[in-house]
Amino acid sequence: MADHPTHVRIRADYGTTGGYMPHEVEALAEATKAAPAGPMLELGVFRGDSARALAKWVTAARPLFLYDNMMRPTADKSCWPTGPHIVHCTGLPALSRLGVLHEDADHVYATLLGHLRRYGSLVVPEGLICLHDWESSHFPDVKKAWEAWEGREKFDWVCRVSALAVFRRIR
Repeated sequence: MADHPTHVRIRADYGTTGGYMPHEVEALAEATKAAPAGPMLELGVFRGDSARALAKWVTAARPLFLYDNMMRPTADKSCWPTGPHIVHCTGLPALSRLGVLHEDADHVYATLLGHLRRYGSLVVPEGLICLHDWESSHFPDVKKAWEAWEGREKFDWVCRVSALAVFRRIR
């Protein structure tokens, strides 16, 4: 994959490269701005680019939970956003509802489908599911897991910005 001068480049411990382009980060921030109150959950934080976009809208009614299943417990999280109502999780959090679910974890079908089954049904009406690496030739399991998830019929397509796909719960 050729480097793009505006990519935020990352190299994860599991040997794949990826990244957020600045316009994807802006699109994520803009989409989540109007999301309903409720916790926001990011699965797959790594370097924190998208987490900083979500953190713009954190309030007591919209706390942000950050979890990265690919990072060791001792990994450096200094680039993750911090502040009131931002929680760095060491395991998958137990939540009862979500305003925003942002999925960018390990891109493996079984993990993605498991996350959608566990958290997708917790997204409140008008809430969002944002998936990074949508229709990526490097990560085809992202779209495959979405298409296999039983709950997807409760969501409408909102937009796609490069590799970021956004869906809104309609019922």
